[in-house]
Amino acid sequence: MKSFDITMLAELQIKFSEPLLAKAYFIDGEWRETFWDIDNMHQLAKNIANAVQDYPAYYDKGYESFVKSPEGFGVYVRQTDGSYKATWKDFGDIIVTTVSELNAEESRESDA
Repeated sequence: MKSFDITMLAELQIKFSEPLLAKAYFIDGEWRETFWDIDNMHQLAKNIANAVQDYPAYYDKGYESFVKSPEGFGVYVRQTDGSYKATWKDFGDIIVTTVSELNAEESRESDA
């Protein structure tokens, strides 16, 4: 048997309309007591990117659109440009845009 390890890579862009509100809510607020510690905006952006990328989209009749709703990070509604946007008074808008789709970048033979 031959086995290969594949490194996959995607690029996402995370935009915060109100970065100070997002920091107050996710990093400095009660959110971290309910979920997990996030120390800075870089970690927050990475956590949101992972959560939204991994969560499957489904059609929601109420939003009349496809949505992703990873637990703890809000409901992200698909926009006409393909991005996903969460809007919440506590943290402003968060927009997740896929810059490049998930793609196999590297392959190496493994011992497993």
